[in-house]
Amino acid sequence: MSLLPLSTAVIFCLILCATVSSFSVPASTKNSLVANNNDVGQPQVIIVGKIILDKYGPPEKQIDSVTIGGGGPQAAWAAAASLAVMEYLRAAEKNDEKDFILSSNTQQQHQQVTFMAPVGMKNWSPEMSEQLSQLLPPTVKVVLIPSDEHITPTINIWHDANENVRWVPIDGSFDSLGADSLWQNRPSAQDILNEIQQYCAGKSDVILHAIIESGAKPTGQGQDALPFFDNDLMSRVSVAGVEPIVFADDTSGMVTNEDSHAVVSLISKMRQSFIAARKQGDGNVGDSLFVVTP
Repeated sequence: MSLLPLSTAVIFCLILCATVSSFSVPASTKNSLVANNNDVGQPQVIIVGKIILDKYGPPEKQIDSVTIGGGGPQAAWAAAASLAVMEYLRAAEKNDEKDFILSSNTQQQHQQVTFMAPVGMKNWSPEMSEQLSQLLPPTVKVVLIPSDEHITPTINIWHDANENVRWVPIDGSFDSLGADSLWQNRPSAQDILNEIQQYCAGKSDVILHAIIESGAKPTGQGQDALPFFDNDLMSRVSVAGVEPIVFADDTSGMVTNEDSHAVVSLISKMRQSFIAARKQGDGNVGDSLFVVTP
């Protein structure tokens, strides 16, 4: 499996680069976003995503090995890569690319990205935590939200005869034992706030990007979106990114109108909540950005 899909990496480059160049963001914010890694003005990126355990092969095949997958680790990797590209471009403007490469290889790297995700402890192990840490670059801090009552969703995933990707859940992974309950409000707004207060103290800019289950009947009953409706949290966020997940109809292969309308409605409500929180916070709505990624 490729951990870093080009689309995800490009999306994060667009989010971060647009924040510092294309959008109408005050100079103070632009300066902080391109600051040195050791500068408290450097943005902190928090990725809230999902972890899915992959068994590569069709259900009828006996598969013992499990690989960590899901969009969450991919997004965290892409965020770290995008920030590295931004730092390189900043160095290139000053004609000190060699110094940048040398410092990146020799200095202790600052953990500028935090990846937060729920895991069900019934089938999660310390070895999996170690595997996840090895998959991600050292600039990513991993914060897992455990639940002893659930399993981490597991799927069979394979290519069929036509090279189409197929997947099916294993052992009720998307029922109440797994994702449908595990993904409800984990991490919570308070979990994210705790991370901001403990790890991002002094940061003038916090970028929050979340993979959100959506549609008319989303997995987790839509409760993974709850942090975006918390005023205390959203008033602390400068850039809010939402990546809605909705599945096509099995028969038509298309997203239904019902699901489409539900996605649009959810995104609209999340955006309004973000704007309201920013107004109540520092009143500077212009110094913020709401981004929706496909």
